[in-house]
Formats: sequence, C-alpha cells, structure tokens
Amino acid sequence: MRRNLFLMFAFLCVSIFAVPSVSAQFTIKIPKITKKENPPPDDKSGSEDRNWEVGTGRTLSQGRAENGLGTGRAPSQRGDKWSNNPIAGHHLDKITKLTTKVEGFNPRKDTRLFQNDDEEYALYAISKKVRDKFFEVNKEIFGDRNSPNNPLDPALDKLSDAVAEKLPGFIPHRNNFAFHNAAYEKMMRGRLRNLSTLTIHQIGLFDRNWIISKNDYGIPVKRYKQGFVWARDSADDHPYCHLYLVDITQDYSGGGTYDSAYALYDGDKLFGCPAGK
Repeated sequence: MRRNLFLMFAFLCVSIFAVPSVSAQFTIKIPKITKKENPPPDDKSGSEDRNWEVGTGRTLSQGRAENGLGTGRAPSQRGDKWSNNPIAGHHLDKITKLTTKVEGFNPRKDTRLFQNDDEEYALYAISKKVRDKFFEVNKEIFGDRNSPNNPLDPALDKLSDAVAEKLPGFIPHRNNFAFHNAAYEKMMRGRLRNLSTLTIHQIGLFDRNWIISKNDYGIPVKRYKQGFVWARDSADDHPYCHLYLVDITQDYSGGGTYDSAYALYDGDKLFGCPAGK
C-alpha cells in the first residue's frame, strides 16, 4: 500500500515539472519556424514602402495606382499635359461645336457660316501655318503636340473636312457690290495691305446713300458707305477666298458738312471663291 502511494506521488511530481519544460521548448521553436517558412505580411509591405520613386515623394504602389497600373486603365505618359487639361478641353469644346454647326450649314436659309470667334478656329483647321503657330504659342500649356493624347489635331482635321464641304458654296451676295464709284474703289484697294498678292473677283459698294453715325446726344459723328472686296490671296496656304469690308467714311465737320472721304478697313471674313477659280 505504501509502495503504491509512493509511486503515485512520484508520478505527480514528474508531471508537474515536465509541463513547464515542454511549454518552454515549444515557445522557443515557434518564432524560428515562422520566420523561415511563413514571413509575416508586414515584411513585404514594409519593403515596398521603402522603394520611393526618385524625386516624387510617392511609393511605387502609389505611382502604379496613379498611372493606372492594376486598374484596367492605360498608363499616362510621364510629362504629358493633355490629360484633364481644362484649357485644351475648352478649345476642344469650341472646335466640336463649330464642326457640328458647319456640317449643318444650309446656304438656302443660313446667312452666316461663321460667327464671333468661329473663324479663328476655322483658320486653325484649314491653315497649316496658322495651326502650327497656335500650338507653338500654347506649347507650355499643352506640352508635346505629338502625344497620342492630343485631341485637338484630330478635331481640327475633322473641322477642316467640314469646311471643305461647305465653304466653297458660301459666296457673297451680288448686292454687296451693287453700286460703283471708281474713286472710292481705288481708296478701298489702297487700304488692303496685301494688295500685291490679291486677285480681286468683285469690288463695290453695298449702300447707295450715306449712313449717318451719331453720338449719344444725337450729333453726327461721321457718315459712311459699306464697301466690299471679294478676293483670293495667293499668300494663303488654303484654297478659300476673303470678303474684305472697307467703309468709305467722311467725318462730320459741323454745320451739316463733312470732311473729305477716306477708306476705313474693317476686317474680313472667309468665303468660297468663284466657281473654277
């Protein structure tokens, strides 16, 4: 009996002291196994966070996200200013609206093909030298014109096609040249700075009688007659003509009299040329 009690006591003692020993050995082995076979997730993310793009202050993961990598979007070119450019967007909107307007032009019911700043964009479309200058002036805003993200050149090409279809049939009405005065027409020619490169198709006066211009007090300031010159300029790098507006003007000198007449240039508009010219 005593022997059995002694053996049970000895067994309990061994068990009590053995458990901490096994537990201590198990605690020491866990980190070693984990480090060799299962690196914690923080090891990978910490390594990537340290890989900064030079001079950008962004991690590689941030750079990938901003460039569309892993998002299904094409990466943008480094240094490309076209994406989300509000100024380019403004010009594109103007060009697109003008293209729609030109495509829908009906010479039987519409009296004007271009209005306001429309003609400026039409020139960007039809003239290589004017378009090149436009991009040169705005190169700091747009960046590389040859970028595949440049939307303006394709839009201007489309506008050029629309102009080529509609503008040749847009010619000035004969009433613009209804009246003639040799002295006045000589003055009108003299106001055209590019006269040496012009081929004049028609010239004349729209008004038979003088139009009187008055100030806010009803006192005459001048009187004038509208004159027009329809011509082709060989210096242009496009095949279209111009309608130049040159007023014959007399300033008011008081007492119901006016000074000598002179020609006053007032701009021009793009028009088609006579058939076959």
